[in-house]
Amino acid sequence: MTKSRNFQLGILYACSVFAFLAICYLLDVARPEWGLATSVVLFGPSHEQTTKRALARLAATAAAGASLLILDAIASSNEAAFILAAALFITGHLAIRSRQWAYYYFVFGATLAILGFDTVVTQASEDLTQNFLQRLFQIGLAILVTVPPLLVYLHWNEPEPDGKTAEQAPEPSHLIFFVRGLFCCMGLTLLWLAGPFPGFDRVCLITAILLSASATMTTLAPMLRAGIIGLLAAFVSVVLIRLLFSVIPDHWVARTLIVSGCFGWAMARSMASAKNGMTWKIAMIVTTVLLTVEAPPIAAPKTYFLLVAVLFISIAVVAFSQVAAKQITCRRPLEPISDSGSRPSSPE
Repeated sequence: MTKSRNFQLGILYACSVFAFLAICYLLDVARPEWGLATSVVLFGPSHEQTTKRALARLAATAAAGASLLILDAIASSNEAAFILAAALFITGHLAIRSRQWAYYYFVFGATLAILGFDTVVTQASEDLTQNFLQRLFQIGLAILVTVPPLLVYLHWNEPEPDGKTAEQAPEPSHLIFFVRGLFCCMGLTLLWLAGPFPGFDRVCLITAILLSASATMTTLAPMLRAGIIGLLAAFVSVVLIRLLFSVIPDHWVARTLIVSGCFGWAMARSMASAKNGMTWKIAMIVTTVLLTVEAPPIAAPKTYFLLVAVLFISIAVVAFSQVAAKQITCRRPLEPISDSGSRPSSPE
């Protein structure tokens, strides 16, 4: 993509973020991180991919929320925890096996985890209904303010093909993917159970789920690199944004302009770099989560360092899962997956 096109997409995304945050302010939505994360994931240079992901994200969120409401009505706390763990593992493997429905299964499982462990397992039915409706509203609003303008832009500004084709590495077998997913599921469940500070379990779980998506990747290095650099960039970004907040008038317009401008610039950088595109998007997603934490890093640095430490532990879980799966299966060579093509670099 040309520099002017990347700049235009960055401006367009900044306007979408500003519109979303302005509507959230007018409607008194206190924590709009779900909608912001949705806009980051959906925004891209492909008309077809954007449309499919928007529909899949909305449908999967609605289906997962409805499933949790039924589970909350018929299962006890222990039964719900067991069912959720099994459902996460099953949906994760379905996402690996199905290219066409991979993103739907991924969002379905992520929604089960984010809403289920905090509400169904703790028998907080009122919180489940409220969180589900708020999440569905934010995702729908983010789609409404992000996708139509992007599709119009892509329709009138189609990129010229460059004639280059990326080299495709052979994919591991389904068994290797299965073992990776099993280890990730076990490790991240233990991470959630060992959460040492109240209120951060959900935040850690959200990011851990995003990182655990690397269990479906062909190679490990790109996701590790993107995850580590993205987390560090998010931490620095939040510190700088909070500093700007401290020196400007306490008004929602000024703060919204700062956030939307920063996100627009980061999205332009993501579009400009094929190698670091995933890194920029991870940084933006984690930044949305960190910005909604009440205690700023300048006032409570220990809290932020603990949070970042837990996120790095989740990266270590992913790394261990892939290495262990390779070691377990290396003595028994299996045929690679027969489907043509390679898996997308990130199932965001």
